[in-house]
Amino acid sequence: MRTLILFIGITFFLFSCEEVIEIDIKNADHQIVIEAIMTDSSSHYTVKITKSGDFYKPGIYEEITQAIVTLSDEDGNSELLKEIKNGIYEANEIIGFPEKIYYLNIIIEGKEYTARSKMPKKVILEKLTYHYEEMTNPHQTSIAFIK
Repeated sequence: MRTLILFIGITFFLFSCEEVIEIDIKNADHQIVIEAIMTDSSSHYTVKITKSGDFYKPGIYEEITQAIVTLSDEDGNSELLKEIKNGIYEANEIIGFPEKIYYLNIIIEGKEYTARSKMPKKVILEKLTYHYEEMTNPHQTSIAFIK
């Protein structure tokens, strides 16, 4: 009897109906997104400015042009970044140094955005090894585990 109930339960579970549920996700107002990269290994730093995208149209982001983007450091050095492509601004003069404080100031359509960051010290790695594992599922990619 127990086996029959278990068999019926498993059969019901495996062959139960599926119902597609559509969730009405309302679009939020687009927000300004600022991505900046600065290191001590280059003197070409970029700032990318876009607006957040639509949930139903992933990967489509409006580039922000004609922004006023300024990069400066704690020593008073300052540079007005040049727009090299729509939404991409580049600095060429300021050089990044560890343990120094940098400021990013951006004005978009009269609204000001600011950031302050201290570049951390370099981390010296004594040893780095990895283990490579090939995935058998065609929907996954291979992965390397760092130890």
